[in-house]
Order: sequence, then structure tokens, then C-alpha cells
Amino acid sequence: SPSVACGTTNLAFKRLVTSSSTYSSHYPLSALTDGITSNSMHTALETNPWVEIDLGEEYHVGDIILRNRQDCCPERIEGFKVQILDSNREQVGYFHYREWNSVLPIYRRFVGAGRYRARFVRVTLVDKTQHLSLSEIEVYE
Repeated sequence: SPSVACGTTNLAFKRLVTSSSTYSSHYPLSALTDGITSNSMHTALETNPWVEIDLGEEYHVGDIILRNRQDCCPERIEGFKVQILDSNREQVGYFHYREWNSVLPIYRRFVGAGRYRARFVRVTLVDKTQHLSLSEIEVYE
């Protein structure tokens, strides 16, 4: 797939991913940072599911790209927020798409995040009982 970010190195590539739950081994958390956009991760059905990437250390975050699942269920990402957290897990940035309430296209790019030094990037479905599934999260300086 074509590059859509300003930076050249995806800081999230092969990084540790945690989540509120997992659905099955067919949808592993590692799919979120493996660079392959044809697979996806998937949480269990739950209230306010979340997924988080640990970048390993703090970076100036310039772009965050969420790639939606394309094989089915694209509506599962409706009503999400992206939290940018520092090494102390304090929130330093926040994007909320609750009001937007629209299906994420192939990707959604969050620009202007560069003013934040971040170690963790977390995506949460807000006020919903749903599965959270995404194909990829990319983070660039």
C-alpha cells in the first residue's frame, strides 16, 4: 500500500500490542503492527474495548494512521477515540470521533500530533458494546 505519512519509519512496526481482550488466535494482536494490511486484530464483544501500542520509548509523534479492516465489519470502528500517552501513562494528546459516527475509510490520518512526546498510542471504542477490529496502526515522527 502507498505511504501516506510524513515520516519514513513506522515507529509502531513490530511493537508490543496489548488490548482489553482477544477474540481468537485467528485475529492476533500482532496483526496490528506487522505491516500487513490484509489481516486484522479483533477484541471480544465487550463494553469500551481498547487496543494499545507501546512504542518502547518516547518519540515526537507526527502522524498516526489507523487502517480499517477491509474484509468485513468496517462499522466496528465507529465512535472511537485515540489517546496519546507519555511514559508515565499521562494523556498528552487526544482525538475523539464520537460525534463523527461514520465508517472509517481505508485509513484515517491524524496529523499535527507532533507537538506530543509519546510512548503509548491507545484506541478505544467509546460508550459502546462492540468488537474492536483494525487492520493496522502506524505511528510516524
